[in-house]
Amino acid sequence: MGMPVMDGYALFNELKKRNPALPIIITSGFGEANITSRISRADIAGLIGKPYNFNLLRNVLKSVILSVPSAQK
Repeated sequence: MGMPVMDGYALFNELKKRNPALPIIITSGFGEANITSRISRADIAGLIGKPYNFNLLRNVLKSVILSVPSAQK
């Protein structure tokens, strides 16, 4: 995951530090094995490889929203 100033791994860790229960969906072209070698799969709410289509994005978003306890919605 690459971004200016902070990479995606640092952003993920910072968000989890601030709110460990925050569901985070990662979208990346680097491949699942590369991502999960640095972040536990159990900590990732959803993982979408690039390129992806609308149906895949919708399905992952829907599954994450449905899995969030109602107190967090």
